[in-house]
Amino acid sequence: CGKRSRMSLSEARGLANALDREGIKAGRSISPNMSQAELVELFRFAVNGIDMPLQTPTGRQRDIFRLKWSTFTKYKINSKEEENSEEVEGLEATQLTYAQVPIVQDGGNWLYEHADGEKRKVPSTWTFPMVSLRDIYVLWNCRNENQKIVPMKSFTSKDVSFLQKGSKNLAEVRGMMNVISKEAACKGFEIKEVMTTTEALNAFSAGVGALNIPLLTPQGKARDIARTKWSSASRFKQLPSETEKAAETAC
Repeated sequence: CGKRSRMSLSEARGLANALDREGIKAGRSISPNMSQAELVELFRFAVNGIDMPLQTPTGRQRDIFRLKWSTFTKYKINSKEEENSEEVEGLEATQLTYAQVPIVQDGGNWLYEHADGEKRKVPSTWTFPMVSLRDIYVLWNCRNENQKIVPMKSFTSKDVSFLQKGSKNLAEVRGMMNVISKEAACKGFEIKEVMTTTEALNAFSAGVGALNIPLLTPQGKARDIARTKWSSASRFKQLPSETEKAAETAC
């Protein structure tokens, strides 16, 4: 094994570990024997943490999924925009952990018993997903079969009370998700109790404009709203104070 081979192995391992950490931050689980479909889904969430321009230096659209792994090593992990760099407590100590065995209740919903005796819809190893606005909308409306977690829209404060800022984060996300869903419903999209990923993405595209997030950053760069972290979107949205409350009702 030559020096260059050892360097390549080290770089590849570092990239894989960084993507794993981003996947965990996004609420995904890592297991020793994952299918190709599970790995593709994990990568889709993890790649949002890479500070990589969407266009090449020549102005062409960059297909991130077809890039060589060595190209990824040229970019920083989890430093996408200054606007998205807010501190997330506890993430520095995040380790690769495996989900607890859920207690399956009637209706196929998953619950997890915690050390305090409470049964919650997430395991004690779960962290609140600090992901893009688009990805949180998918997690909000879709069952996570891989990690065995129901749509986040069904969460109550009790389900996230073991997390620092859990209830606050849940309330902020709920307000934005309701605004997006109401706008999508007004445009003819059916907002089901449980949606497929495709249904959620289509509804998101139809409704995200209702948040009225500026299309340009303070530096004058085009803002990719779908890939902006939800925590940043919560600061950038421009809504009358009553709008999020009104989103609880139908059109």
